[in-house]
Amino acid sequence: MSSPEPVRLPITYNKWNDALFDYFFATASHKIIYLYTNERTIIQIGQKLGLPEDECLPSFTYCVRSYVNDIAQLFRLTHHRGMKWYRQGAVGHPPFLAVLALTVLAATKMESDAEEHIGGGNYYHRLRELLETADRSGMPLGFKDCMQLWDILLAWQKGNDGQYGFTFSFTFSSIPYCGYPRSQCLIRDTERGLLNEFFIWAQYESDSELEHDSVKANLEEYLSARSCRLSRWFFHNTKGIKEAIVHMAIEELKNWEPEYEPDLLQTSRKNIPLSLLIELGNMFSREARFSLISAPVLTEDKTQNLADGLQFRNGYYLYESPSPKEIAEGLFLNTETQKLAYKGSEVIVFRKGNDVGLGGWLSRKDMLPEHEHLILYTCHEASTIEGWINTNSFSKVSKISAGVPDGWQLTKLKLSRDIILTDDFRAYGIKSRTDHVTVAFQGGLKIKHNCWLYNYPPALSVVAPPKSTISIDGREILCLTDGSTLVRCDHYLQEPGVHHIAISDKSYTMYISMPEETTFTQLSHRPYHRFTVNPGVSVDISGTYLLHDPLALPSPLVQNGPKEVILTGEGRLVARYPEESIMRCGPYIRSIDHIENIESVRGVSPLPLRPIDHLIDYLALKREGNWDSFLNALELCLGQSDGLTAYKVRRFFSDLGIVEFVSEARYTNRFKWRALPPTCAVLPLADCAVILTGTRPRSFISFLRSEAQNIQLRWHIPQSDFQPTTFYLVADQMDELFGFLFTRQVAFNHSEEYFSYDLIRSLPTLGEFLNASLDGMEPFNPISFEGWNTIFHRWEPETRSELTRYNLGYGRKLHLLKLSSRTVQVSPEVGKLYAASVHNQRIFSYSNYRLSVRKEYLLPELYSRALVLCSGSSPKTTFGKTIYRNIPGELALITAFRLGFEL
Repeated sequence: MSSPEPVRLPITYNKWNDALFDYFFATASHKIIYLYTNERTIIQIGQKLGLPEDECLPSFTYCVRSYVNDIAQLFRLTHHRGMKWYRQGAVGHPPFLAVLALTVLAATKMESDAEEHIGGGNYYHRLRELLETADRSGMPLGFKDCMQLWDILLAWQKGNDGQYGFTFSFTFSSIPYCGYPRSQCLIRDTERGLLNEFFIWAQYESDSELEHDSVKANLEEYLSARSCRLSRWFFHNTKGIKEAIVHMAIEELKNWEPEYEPDLLQTSRKNIPLSLLIELGNMFSREARFSLISAPVLTEDKTQNLADGLQFRNGYYLYESPSPKEIAEGLFLNTETQKLAYKGSEVIVFRKGNDVGLGGWLSRKDMLPEHEHLILYTCHEASTIEGWINTNSFSKVSKISAGVPDGWQLTKLKLSRDIILTDDFRAYGIKSRTDHVTVAFQGGLKIKHNCWLYNYPPALSVVAPPKSTISIDGREILCLTDGSTLVRCDHYLQEPGVHHIAISDKSYTMYISMPEETTFTQLSHRPYHRFTVNPGVSVDISGTYLLHDPLALPSPLVQNGPKEVILTGEGRLVARYPEESIMRCGPYIRSIDHIENIESVRGVSPLPLRPIDHLIDYLALKREGNWDSFLNALELCLGQSDGLTAYKVRRFFSDLGIVEFVSEARYTNRFKWRALPPTCAVLPLADCAVILTGTRPRSFISFLRSEAQNIQLRWHIPQSDFQPTTFYLVADQMDELFGFLFTRQVAFNHSEEYFSYDLIRSLPTLGEFLNASLDGMEPFNPISFEGWNTIFHRWEPETRSELTRYNLGYGRKLHLLKLSSRTVQVSPEVGKLYAASVHNQRIFSYSNYRLSVRKEYLLPELYSRALVLCSGSSPKTTFGKTIYRNIPGELALITAFRLGFEL
């Protein structure tokens, strides 16, 4: 029997639809919004419409039912009207919001009812209950098509540039259509705080590029230790819910604004999964040796503190001889920067590790027909495993006992073509693969999808039926004996272009790229460093290019009379009287020959080729990436990726404006990077000379060389293999040089001054750095802390001072600086400079175009860039000082003064 109509008839479908728009979308600019509509939501909206609480839900459902004359046609006609509205320009807001909200309301009411014999997953019964249809089972007419309106809703939001937020919906594999409304109530508003904790814990950033399986593994570990609604949903038996929550978490991350709490920072970590490895002895001794091993890992610190029993060997983390309990139940192992996790089981399947370059047997989550496998299982699972083996009638079944831990059994067998998996086997997460051939590309310098840099192709990880043949470009190179292998392709993939790989009846393609293919005009100047130096004046800097007019800023130095020099800083004028010897070292006096070890290109002699040139080629082609891609390139091109090497190369590239780096996450030494287009910086020399910077591969240098007729190309090769070659362009007239650069689309700043002078005047002073710093507070229970001693210029353990460094664990460090009225978060460079300045420490000295700084005090990166670009040579450290060369006296004076010191 239908319920009576509500008394307040003026409340119509359109009013409910408008009210839902106001509630969810009107103020949701650029946020992720789920149409999470439960009974409480309907009451809140209804009361805003003037309805008493007990009439809100009846009014809403009645108005939705009255949207059409025939309730049986509700979803079919709603779909028709919604598509018509969208095709006619989507004016106003969607007319179908109330219908979609009702479908979500039905999802929130799903629960079991023993008396009516209704299961908790019966969505359509609850939907029809709200619609008051006579038939309470089955999908309503037109419901399938109506679910397309979720995509229309998102398309409308994107068409309005996110003004009304973004509503993501998706289905579950086992409930294809009612999954759309159910997806709106998986993660509630109250659980956003939990996601914030999870993202910090997992060291994610809003622009992190994440794989579904990686997020899923981290969520499994994180939620397994928490008792909450989201955890129960995540581990629910309903097929597809776990994948849906992972998908929603990834979408949430894209618009995530982190809310850091001190007690959260110490728990964040980067997880590395461990697999179980079994190594069998030779034919005379079949003793099994067990260990846990990671996938190849790039770690910057090979000497970091490791958990007991954990080793770092040949690029892998290794934990030898795990106990029977650890094999079954799993374990976690910590390093200073990472957490390694092994998920145990009572039944584990192994295949040979040839496809990943390991000689032993590696634990797997799947089984392959016609391949040999090992099965490790506890004794109380023996009857289940042996029954499964008998059911399949496998051949070559043998037991291995030597070296097997107590309470376990190990069986070796070869699977038949058709595998029967029992429910007991599936309960351990083990699947049977139907695709008999898989190929994965491993390693190399990958530029984009299926594209690698010349000289650094990937290896081919191949799994196929035994005796399969591998061909590259029609040439047979290998026949698989065991059905898996890792093929090194250095000898087969040397030529640039498309290459074809064939295995059995499957084929794959990949591309080898050359740096000549880079279109440098597509590399754009976008600011990575932005400062507000004076009110209303924003400074944008990209490499060695200023994206603003430096003349808009006040001059840092004014000559007033024969001696007096006035330096401007922090909005005030301060008179300083520098020594005459400093000002005598002026710009535009020295020739380029004063720069050490500069050579000229003569005739057609080849340009020098160094390993770091391959690195620059890679960065130019890939254009941008994360810290792991940078470390991988260092390892392959230079043979080293430890923390010191990574730091040196990053500073060298930043000093010369070749690549820009910005921190991946707060408190870490990990950086995102972006290649910059070729740019020139004018030198403070008597010659008409510029430094060529930006990401300029050898192909571009060769191009300039072939084009330069009246322009001289010169270079400087540093002694260190980690420093890039510096290239100079020299001409008789500056106009001739600028014309040459302009026609070759090489950017440069038009100014009356040399580039370093313009860059210095654009940078914040020490005080402006501090004024822009965020407030900070001492973290709860840090792992350790140390204070900066300005007398001995070193960190003192378990001491607090003006500048204190807190170790938050897993590679994160927080630097707090105490000012007179507040405590702020600072970079260590700025913090040290301030501490030395307030204690009147003399850390700068200058003589004969050389500016020296105590080696314990690093300059902010853009200050260092300004000084390096006076010569193109990175500073040298000797006798406890870092020495910058070819620095005009005025620039030395300005640098020291703006950072709080005098010369």
